Amino acid sequence: MLTAKETQAAQEFWAWFEQNRLRFEFIFDMSDEQRTQLFKDIEQKVSVYAEGLEVQPGNNVGKEGPKFRAIISAGGNIPLFKKAKALADLAPAMPDWVVCALVPPLPKGIRIRFKLKDGLLYPEDVWFQLMEAPEDPPFLGIHLALKQFDHCANDDDFAELQNILMQMLLNLLGEESMAMDIQHFEMGPLPPDPVEEGFSELYDLPEHIAEFRKDMPSPRLGEG
Repeated sequence: MLTAKETQAAQEFWAWFEQNRLRFEFIFDMSDEQRTQLFKDIEQKVSVYAEGLEVQPGNNVGKEGPKFRAIISAGGNIPLFKKAKALADLAPAMPDWVVCALVPPLPKGIRIRFKLKDGLLYPEDVWFQLMEAPEDPPFLGIHLALKQFDHCANDDDFAELQNILMQMLLNLLGEESMAMDIQHFEMGPLPPDPVEEGFSELYDLPEHIAEFRKDMPSPRLGEG
């Protein structure tokens, strides 16, 4: 539950956002300098309500519904989830806009790709295997395997690939599931026969996590 001060700060933020709504609708027509300044403004405004929250305005990726969307992200920081949801709940109704708390998973049917130095990376290129710990049953890790791992010649290449895979997981799982459900992440080369080695295609990951969490709630429940 928000304090009176927090509620006032949230209302003031949305009053400012509503006044500047048209600027965000034409954000891709701005110069780089104008766009940078606008994002600095929104970061400063939302920090009055809660440090660490991000407001990500942009086009709505859904095929139907409002044209624009504002995501209130906590950057995966679980203690800020409640603040993000409370801010989204206080958003006013705005023409052509929808507001949601925490980065949602992409709707089914939307395909994504990421640029590597030597090509493109698709979710179809990545396989996963769940990692469980008998001594800690609620624990859930994910091992990702892909041919592109063989191209990691140095620490910079490894870090770049890791960042891309984390973004891919965010797109597929959404911010809340990624932060709450996964306690460990690692990656490695794709075995010659991934199915034989117990790997599954990455697009199936959300269903596997949901099935695991049916009987084994996240150990992070209550942290927010």
